[in-house]
Amino acid sequence: MRTQSNRMVILTMPDVPEAVVVGYSEADALRRAPAVLDSILQGYAAEGRRPPRVTRALRGPSVEVLRRRHFA
Repeated sequence: MRTQSNRMVILTMPDVPEAVVVGYSEADALRRAPAVLDSILQGYAAEGRRPPRVTRALRGPSVEVLRRRHFA
């Protein structure tokens, strides 16, 4: 898939360190995030683990913009 942008976005969730979402834009990463979080929390339930405690993080998810690297 080609995009007009030369950047990728990585979204992480402070309370769920396993949650890493990659998108072609911030909106794309945020759109994908619920499915990733749902999958991780289902894994917690299947393993009998408690869900992570929610912190009072004021900033919400962490979003980082990276330049894509093209490999030959």
